[in-house]
Amino acid sequence: PPTTIHRVTNELEDLLHENLIETELAEALNELGNNYYPTADNLNYRKWLEGILLILKDSPTKAKILRELR
Repeated sequence: PPTTIHRVTNELEDLLHENLIETELAEALNELGNNYYPTADNLNYRKWLEGILLILKDSPTKAKILRELR
């Protein structure tokens, strides 16, 4: 739902604005139960999270457009 996307987007932006170093990001995410290792996909944690943020920010627009196309 859009409210969840908005909440998660805000929380992710807050985390990224903390300017944590890579090991701190990894530690924070591991404490939250993360088991994805972005370096396996040639990413670091910050780039991975920034990519997720882009998807979340784009999601409401894409969903609206897809609904209108139907």
